[in-house]
Amino acid sequence: MLHEILLALSGHPSPLFYENQDPQATPDHQTPFPALSSTERSLLSSVGTLAEVHNKTRQFCHQISSTHPSLVCRAVATCISTVHLARFQRKILLVEEQILRKDASQVGAYDIVPLAGIIAEFDPWQGLMSWYCMIAEFMLAPKQEPKESCTASSIINRLRRETSTGYFDIEQAALDLRGVAERAWLRQLSSWLLYGNLSKGATYDFFITANTENGETEFHLHTDHLPHFVDEDVAASIHLVGRSLNLIKTRKLMANSSVADISLLPNQASVLSTLQCPLTSSQFSAAIHRIRQTFSQKTLRYLLPLPRILQLLDLMAAFFLLGRGEFAVCLISEADRCMEERRQMSNRSTTTQDTSLKSLMVTEGEISSVLARTWSTLLSMTDDSDASDPIFDLGRKLLSLNMSSNRSQVSTSHHGIKNTHHSFYDMLLSIPVQLTLSIPSPLDLFLTSSDVEKYSSIHAYLLAIRRAHMHLSQLWRQTLLRRDHPAPTGPPRSNTDYGRRVLKQKRERERERRLECRKVWATCSAGVLLLSELGEYFEGQVVQNSWLQFRSWIQRSQPDGENAMSAMRDLSLVSAGSDKHETSMQDTGNAGSRSHDPESVASAHRTFISSLCTSLLITDPAFTGILRSFLANIQALTGSFTRLALIRSALDLESDEGVVDALMDYEHEETTVKLELDRSRKRLDGDMKALLVRLRELDHSTLRTNTEESDGFEVDDPSRRPYQPDQSGGVDQLLMKLDFGALVERNEEDAVYDLL
Repeated sequence: MLHEILLALSGHPSPLFYENQDPQATPDHQTPFPALSSTERSLLSSVGTLAEVHNKTRQFCHQISSTHPSLVCRAVATCISTVHLARFQRKILLVEEQILRKDASQVGAYDIVPLAGIIAEFDPWQGLMSWYCMIAEFMLAPKQEPKESCTASSIINRLRRETSTGYFDIEQAALDLRGVAERAWLRQLSSWLLYGNLSKGATYDFFITANTENGETEFHLHTDHLPHFVDEDVAASIHLVGRSLNLIKTRKLMANSSVADISLLPNQASVLSTLQCPLTSSQFSAAIHRIRQTFSQKTLRYLLPLPRILQLLDLMAAFFLLGRGEFAVCLISEADRCMEERRQMSNRSTTTQDTSLKSLMVTEGEISSVLARTWSTLLSMTDDSDASDPIFDLGRKLLSLNMSSNRSQVSTSHHGIKNTHHSFYDMLLSIPVQLTLSIPSPLDLFLTSSDVEKYSSIHAYLLAIRRAHMHLSQLWRQTLLRRDHPAPTGPPRSNTDYGRRVLKQKRERERERRLECRKVWATCSAGVLLLSELGEYFEGQVVQNSWLQFRSWIQRSQPDGENAMSAMRDLSLVSAGSDKHETSMQDTGNAGSRSHDPESVASAHRTFISSLCTSLLITDPAFTGILRSFLANIQALTGSFTRLALIRSALDLESDEGVVDALMDYEHEETTVKLELDRSRKRLDGDMKALLVRLRELDHSTLRTNTEESDGFEVDDPSRRPYQPDQSGGVDQLLMKLDFGALVERNEEDAVYDLL
């Protein structure tokens, strides 16, 4: 029986622990050894459980080591099998050796081996073996859903938690396995940090993945695959270093440069070799910071000179952040012209209704022509004698207007916006379009596609507000809508009673129409005020102040008042397209001792975009939802108002001149349009009230947040996060301008707010 116990513990099948298959058997005959007492059977049950768990753990580890997609999980399973289970096997051999040598610790008088003593030798392994089996089951991937398999980050994080269970043996085993997992993960990391390559096994669970499209390989950062000791800033630095090395190797960017002979491999390898497992967050972050700093100062400065970075940022500020207002105005005008041509084409069409609706959809060629005509209009506004504008020329080369899927959020990695705001891409044309940028190499090391996506979202957001303001303001430019005071027809007809009666009827008709539209004009006036103040706050305060502060930080490590004024002058030069802009950038690039390294600028740029989105209230879904409804209702109101003016002109021709259109019932259409116009007005009033309420809620929450932060303010490490976003101003300044006060009165009849 002792031989069977030791064989079962070693993982071999034994009849000692197999129950009799006869259901009619008595309890004393349920095992192959019916002479065993109940006490002996109770002792053997614990040994049988240990043997079963050991056998199951060994099978799980073998399956993981041979089939699991994660190399880290394979390493952990192999360590359990070859080290920890081997130690258990040596324990079995030691007990067997003691029995054979008749050691007094195992063999008593008359060569009797107490069963309780054998069981006591393996009692410490009961909980530890169950823990090994639990870890193996955690790593084992379900065959039905391979995408949900255990990853490197999940097993590392699980082992980190297991070190705090309070059991010494489990803590030591977890520390050992955690060291194995972290060393296997560091091997994947070293391949990326030293050579810019992803190892073959890293394609599954490493936090950086490669995606090849159209012959170009894009490396994406997945924060959900990060171990707990790696924060997002450190992951971004790792991402940048590896992408830079891969770009240098694949495109041979530094083949003709003197720095091509400088080898950073020994330095980076020596830094990684100093890491000791188990890893800590501070130790790992310091090592990556040293690698990033050395790489940025010796390599990235040659790939990404500061003048090129500033030129790209000036381009983004000029066109995406509406720094050049004439570009936004021309783009809106050309888009309206395109939609008007489409409507005229649809009106002339004699096809069915479905075909007519399809004819309103804008094609890709027309979208491209909108941007091309915008560039032509802007070019015609410049004088031939003016100096060339490098920002304008670069924008014509890199910018494009493309179709966009109607997404409700911007997908990002860290510092990003996730499922927090509504899309404004479809406010310019009848389909969602977005302004995009073709990032030239090697500037794609600094500006990623997710950054361009955020800029596109901000551009669509600001452009929608500017477009609604333009359309609403243009109502006052239409004389027929604003005022129409009929004049006498002229003598001799005007001197007759009939002429005076006709003139009185016309003026009475116009007076009634003006009274009917009075509420609409009041709502339009309030809407123009709200849009103008929103545009001035977003573009004039938030965007401009944030951009000037960010550009001043790039140019000088500690900007003061004089440097801020210099940044303002630089921005004015960018808007004017002066050659002095190039000179200022060259001077900045020469001041290498004061400038930041490209990786620091890239990190600060991500912080700048995130802060800008927050300050623009894009990250507030309640505000953006109300604002989108407000802009859509403005479009409906302006369309109904313009249509009503055309209908009334046709009615005037019928009543005054006798020109009748037999195919149209203008009186019925006037009633319908007036009803829709009144509904749009009421919806617009409600949206304006909701916007003000939401702004006040944001103001109160901001005050609370500022008070809490002032109680426990901590200064960030300047070497890690030197850039601090602009925090001047707030929605309270906007609310002071939008405080209607006594202008808001309750209209009991309509149950809406009549802004008169």
